[in-house]
Amino acid sequence: MENRFNLIDEPWLPIADVGRVSLRQVFTNPSYRALGGNPVQKIALMKLLLAIAQAACTPEDEDAWQALGVEGMAQRCLAYLEQWHDRFYLYGDKPFLQMPAVKALIQARTESRLKVAKTAGKKCEAEESGRPKGMGAGFYPDLPSENNTQLSATLFDKEMGDADKAIFITTLMNFSFAGKRVESDLINLSGEKTGNRYSGPAGPSIGGWDGQLHCFVLAPSLIESIWLNLITFENLSQYTHWPSGLGKPIWEETPKSESDAIAKRHKETYQATLIALSRFTLLVDDGLLYLDGIQYPKVKEGWAEASLLINYAEIKDIKVQYVNVDKKPWRSLPSLLAFNTANSSNGHECIGLKINLSRCHGQFEKISIWCGGLKVTANSGDQSAKQEDDFVASQVDLYVDQLGGFFFTNLLEEMKLLEQFEKNLAGCTTAYYKEQTGKSAKPPQIASSMADRAKHHYWQLCERDFQNLLDHCGQGAEFRAARYRLRQRFASYVHQAYDRYCPQDTARQLDAWAQCRPKLGKYLKKED
Repeated sequence: MENRFNLIDEPWLPIADVGRVSLRQVFTNPSYRALGGNPVQKIALMKLLLAIAQAACTPEDEDAWQALGVEGMAQRCLAYLEQWHDRFYLYGDKPFLQMPAVKALIQARTESRLKVAKTAGKKCEAEESGRPKGMGAGFYPDLPSENNTQLSATLFDKEMGDADKAIFITTLMNFSFAGKRVESDLINLSGEKTGNRYSGPAGPSIGGWDGQLHCFVLAPSLIESIWLNLITFENLSQYTHWPSGLGKPIWEETPKSESDAIAKRHKETYQATLIALSRFTLLVDDGLLYLDGIQYPKVKEGWAEASLLINYAEIKDIKVQYVNVDKKPWRSLPSLLAFNTANSSNGHECIGLKINLSRCHGQFEKISIWCGGLKVTANSGDQSAKQEDDFVASQVDLYVDQLGGFFFTNLLEEMKLLEQFEKNLAGCTTAYYKEQTGKSAKPPQIASSMADRAKHHYWQLCERDFQNLLDHCGQGAEFRAARYRLRQRFASYVHQAYDRYCPQDTARQLDAWAQCRPKLGKYLKKED
């Protein structure tokens, strides 16, 4: 096969405000601000860049990390990419993150089905089953099911260029959906028989339930963000999640089957959390041959990624933070910062946040905390994005010298007030609908629905001013005055949400609206 479209040379990576660039350009141009794409693509591509950097120049400890610096890391990464240039072709004898051996498995199954086919229809069906599958629009890290109801542009097949295919393959490795889309009824590379109803497990970064939330500390530029998120050998020795240590990226040491010695060792390394191989795939023509790949442990079985928020408070019931469309990640920022800047590991711990928030002092004036993921629906071992499922992402900027002291105290106080506003809004909205049915009757079912909508609208309005709130959580009269003005604005959002979901069109509605309208004066007393 012809080696072509090398990811080191060809523009394919989406960069915010720039467009597509090559891997070489990422480590050559320090002006790139951040990755583009949807939240899951950003996570997968960031993990790829980190996998390259970790393979090229993992520092021994924090002193070595500082001595390496951004420029030192970039030079080492460029040298590494030249050394492994032949492993980054999207097509060829060693295609990037693909397994050419799957083609023979599909051909063998097709031939077996043709031998037993008795009719022309069955023969046509057997031949069709051996053809590569379509990749849909490439929007989700998933192959569309054959019986999908296509309701939006994200579900329609589209002609994908090589750049889009490279992004799709990279994202698929960590975030593949669980379900029956993988090829079945064949002998896999481990020599095991997969039945007609075989269902592949989810990729390790999305998890087997609603979709896991990921968090990163980001610097002002992309190249600085990669350097900031490098883990040292000293860090690796402090955690027991990766018994085989750093490991090698999958393009350096590719397993020959799902469960050979290389695959077993790979699952226990830190590199596996950056670039997994949860599907064995091969790009063929305009489609994809798609088999189940390496099966990774679950979080409860000890799996951990530096970007995951994992709750270790109860050892017997370790839980990971899932994506919640109704509660954006920025609302949990106070607890995230508190847990991951302290020495205690009680509560939600994010290894990446804990390491990088402690090392950014003296290195950067301002950093960002980015959290995101994809909410999916899990049903009987199958995952899909439908109904109200969606991508979620939040990014907030913080001055490094604010991380601690009065900043935490003031932020926590203001967030408690916002939550109190939410409770007040929900209670008043419910009371509005109950007032119209009689005080002795139960609130009508619509009351709960309208209260939820009002709360959602309220938090959407608050989100636009959250960064402003963070910027004024310092200590002093000027900051207190700014926070008071913001409290007034947040209170106005309560009334906006209440007015929107509690109509005043009739006399009866107007009377209920006036009686139940939120009274927030006690929360708006001006501080001395």
